[in-house]
Amino acid sequence: MKVRELKAIINERISLIKQSNRSFKDIFNCVHYQENNTFSEELDGFKIVKTTYKEAKMSSILMGHYFDTNISLPKGSYVGLMMENKKEWIFSFWGLLMAGFKPVLLNTRLGLTLNKDVVKLLDLKMIVSDQEIGLTKDEININKIKLEETDRTIDDFVWENEIALTTSATTLNIKICVYKGENITAQILNTDRIISENTLIMKHYNKELKQLAFLPFYHVFGLIATYFWFAFFSRTFVFLKDYSVDTILNTIKRHKVTHVFAVPLLWHGIHKEIIKQVNQKGKKTKKKFDRAIKFSIFIQRIFPRFGLKLARKMFKEVNNKLFGDSVYFSITGGSYISPETLRVINAIGYPLFNGYGMSEIGIVSVELRKCIRHRLKGSIGKPFESVEYKLDDDVLFVRGKSLASKTITNEGVTILEEGKWFNTKDIAYKDKKHYYLKGREDDIVISPSGEKYNPDMIEKEIYFQTINRFTITGVSEDDNYYLSLIVEVEKDLHQLGVKKVIEEIESNLKSLQKNKYNIEKVFITYDPIAAPTAIKVSRTILHKLIKEGKVNLIPYNKLKINEIKDVSKLNEIVINEVINVIAEVTNKEKADIKSNSHFFFDLGGSSLEYLTLLVKLKEKNQIEFDFSHYGGLDTAERLADYIIKHI
Repeated sequence: MKVRELKAIINERISLIKQSNRSFKDIFNCVHYQENNTFSEELDGFKIVKTTYKEAKMSSILMGHYFDTNISLPKGSYVGLMMENKKEWIFSFWGLLMAGFKPVLLNTRLGLTLNKDVVKLLDLKMIVSDQEIGLTKDEININKIKLEETDRTIDDFVWENEIALTTSATTLNIKICVYKGENITAQILNTDRIISENTLIMKHYNKELKQLAFLPFYHVFGLIATYFWFAFFSRTFVFLKDYSVDTILNTIKRHKVTHVFAVPLLWHGIHKEIIKQVNQKGKKTKKKFDRAIKFSIFIQRIFPRFGLKLARKMFKEVNNKLFGDSVYFSITGGSYISPETLRVINAIGYPLFNGYGMSEIGIVSVELRKCIRHRLKGSIGKPFESVEYKLDDDVLFVRGKSLASKTITNEGVTILEEGKWFNTKDIAYKDKKHYYLKGREDDIVISPSGEKYNPDMIEKEIYFQTINRFTITGVSEDDNYYLSLIVEVEKDLHQLGVKKVIEEIESNLKSLQKNKYNIEKVFITYDPIAAPTAIKVSRTILHKLIKEGKVNLIPYNKLKINEIKDVSKLNEIVINEVINVIAEVTNKEKADIKSNSHFFFDLGGSSLEYLTLLVKLKEKNQIEFDFSHYGGLDTAERLADYIIKHI
């Protein structure tokens, strides 16, 4: 679509909401204004199934009619909504509001214990989900209900005008953030300035704009930036079958997704995959890649638009293995992102902008300047029109009309007045009109020498290729707090893996010393330092787990002492690991599998089982299998030999 046509749609929609009562009912009207537009796409086998906004509107009304006639709670009651992203989440969300109830967006990744706290805090009597939850006496499983036809319109319902978000799992104290329609409307109206400052956000591919429904809608980033910003203009959402990396990449390419908003965890994973593939091709390729990255950034600094087009051509081979050529605009947020990740993702032609927000304040700023140098600095931009910022002793405070109307905790209800400053507890600094985050006030570590360290600033300088979870924090020993690096490693890590971990830790410690960051303690743990679904390591929760003995810290020097010295045993260890995986995928006893057993002829493995074997070995050892040089990897011996050479 042409820019002029898009701006006409935007201006019409903005005008429509400004002239309304700015309630959730009015937002619903705007969202479904272009009924013939495609609301969603998802895969059913190999077929792409599309749903229009007209169909989505009708589904929401049917859901609203069902809730209105089947939920016997008093109108205005809180009702939990607990499921991962799917069309039915949206229909249930609007249906509850339509039926006169306040949706509580329960975080499926908080686990039962913390969600029980939410249920208790709000005295929830009912939860709507797509499975059996068991947290409340009454539940509605949307997969087990039959929706009745109705001729009701949205005007035939008495709407509720409040929703409640639960805070993410980074603290141990549950907080409920309540938003009214006017607060969400203010968040939506910020899009007017966003679009005027950077038209790239409204760029279409083949006349379509498609947002990947990756971020959970129960998370403030997913609800505001992913859903409301784009649903308001009746754009398309692409839903994922699951959250594996392969599914994400394949879905983006298959559906020609244009917008990807995600937490740093995804971007760090993409960056690692790029670097790993480049390193596997040898030093010559790595040097060539590094030069291309520098040249791309240089050109994009001088000629932003031309440089971006050139970058996409230069890195076409790399991009074809990632998102393809349809992704035009991405935002990262939710935690701190590595500068090197920002550098590489932006350099290869995927503009990645840094945003900022919290459950209590919504999404309040995004770096929007077109020049790549601003994106590479990690700026969070300047505050949106709906809010103001101020710095007090380097701590960021926010106030405005788009913040939550109130918060609810065990201590009681706090009204967030429009003119009252909210303490984010984030340490920041300002460069002219734009802001940069440095870390969390409550994460500062004071060492025995009295020096203050900001863990987030240090973490930005660390890069691990083989390790997924690590954190910098204070660890208590001998009545003192020591600035420490904690690294999570796999329990069944073999000798070569241990060697790589040691090499990477040593390399990072040297790099940190050059930057005058003195890490006083290094610990290894075989226990999870964060939940598998967590978007970042919560230091508060980690300290609790350490105190309870659920995370056992091993001094780094003990890992070095226990390192296996006999390299001849390595082959035997890796062969045994491969046999374990073969037994798993073929459903055979380990005793029946010899090191030279042929996968197909001796073990009767199928081609599908073989592909599953390679995927599992790839994930376990973080290597790619290249058959152009090595054919016939059909025994445990040959697979082990390949792994040892390429790990």
